[in-house]
Amino acid sequence: MSELLGKRQATQREFDQLRRSTCANCPSGCGVKVFLKSGSLVDVVGDEEHPANKGSFCPKGLLSYLHQRN
Repeated sequence: MSELLGKRQATQREFDQLRRSTCANCPSGCGVKVFLKSGSLVDVVGDEEHPANKGSFCPKGLLSYLHQRN
């Protein structure tokens, strides 16, 4: 179980850029990692280095990926 808590957030999709940003879906301001390929959004995950969320990501934040893709 402890190995799950320290697991780094990553994507399984191909990407060529990684950008760190802040989720804007609520006032918490969680850190996110945004994966891009050729300038297009590929995936969004929680940023384990951000002090607000430490890698966790709520359902609203996870759905932001779907909003950006549509």
